[in-house]
Amino acid sequence: MPDGSYLKNDPDYLGPSGYGAPKEYFKVLVELIRTHTANSEISILDVGCASGAFLSYALEHLSISKAVGLDIAEELLLQGKNYVDGVSFQLGSIEDLDNLFTEDFDVCTCLGTMGIFTEVDKYLKLLLSRVKPGGTLMIFDAFNESPIDVLVQYRNADHQIGNG
Repeated sequence: MPDGSYLKNDPDYLGPSGYGAPKEYFKVLVELIRTHTANSEISILDVGCASGAFLSYALEHLSISKAVGLDIAEELLLQGKNYVDGVSFQLGSIEDLDNLFTEDFDVCTCLGTMGIFTEVDKYLKLLLSRVKPGGTLMIFDAFNESPIDVLVQYRNADHQIGNG
């Protein structure tokens, strides 16, 4: 799991702004999902869904029979429940996948979340355990082609920097 530097209820994800103008990668992923599923009705699980903005966009553009969003941040999930109809929002961690779900999904997404884990293989296996045979796992994150681990940290840039 992350070392605690992950901000659980990040205010950047709160508020209605994430639902009106989809991120460009949402559009690309929806088109990829459409290609991989032959535009048939699908079930989808979004692990690390935050407030459900991706699922909101996906519901508008794909034929979805079941949509589930999983996240560890209660405040973000509450917002998603208020803004996004047709999604079952579930509180839990990627490590809880096998305990929370008995069914598998046609599509499983994990967007901008894998970078917080140091044991990527472990979490890939957990994600794949919830994908139906012949299904699709879509991960969007910063990956490096070279055999070098790149560790990224962030901090709130609103702080004042003093002289001297």
